[in-house]
Amino acid sequence: MLQSEFAIGTLSSVISYSLTYPIDTIKTNYQTKSLSEKPVLKDVVRQIYQTQGLKGYYRGMGSTLATYPLFWGIFFQTNSTHNVMVASGLASLCTNPLFVLKTRFQSTDHANKSYLGLGQSIYRAEGVRGFFKGFGSTVFGNTKLWLQFPMYTFLNEKTDNVVVSSMIAKITSSTIYYPTDLIRTNQRNLRDSRNMFQVGKSIYQVNGIRGLYNGVVLYNLVSIPSFVILMVCRDYLKKQK
Repeated sequence: MLQSEFAIGTLSSVISYSLTYPIDTIKTNYQTKSLSEKPVLKDVVRQIYQTQGLKGYYRGMGSTLATYPLFWGIFFQTNSTHNVMVASGLASLCTNPLFVLKTRFQSTDHANKSYLGLGQSIYRAEGVRGFFKGFGSTVFGNTKLWLQFPMYTFLNEKTDNVVVSSMIAKITSSTIYYPTDLIRTNQRNLRDSRNMFQVGKSIYQVNGIRGLYNGVVLYNLVSIPSFVILMVCRDYLKKQK
């Protein structure tokens, strides 16, 4: 039986993101076009298929299963002894380099590189700092967890329903904080160094204020089921201890 919060969080996340991964790939490619154009969903889906076939929707799955599970494992283990703020900050610091690799590996712009080749190219062109692109916006964006988990706990205590509680908490936090996810995804994919305000300004100049919510539906399509499955699995595994 799983005994630690780290193991429970890691396994729960592996299950949740394995089931929702293709939508995450489409979402990432959709988001990374927001700096230069008004993305069209059907064109993004078609481009992935034309350049990589069906396997393109699963490209980078290995890196994803090394990022989110590690993040949630660290988060739940740390949160059990400290608080949401410390847990989210530590988890973000440890996993940001992996998230940079994940984002670029999913992007069709990097379709012909291996994990090792991509890591080497980032280091040669951008140095160690390249692996921490988007860290500031990640930490800022993860303040949504300060809203999400207290809301989840409150709702679960009232309803005793993990599915309903996690769904409402995630919908609320994800919708409010979505622009930070859009900005950090683009930061991670850029070869140059731009802070979150510069990236946000570029998106605004190309797509207007609505552009900061480009892909919010896609984001919720992957993040809400992922979080619900994560919390259901975690709740089940904790009861088996």
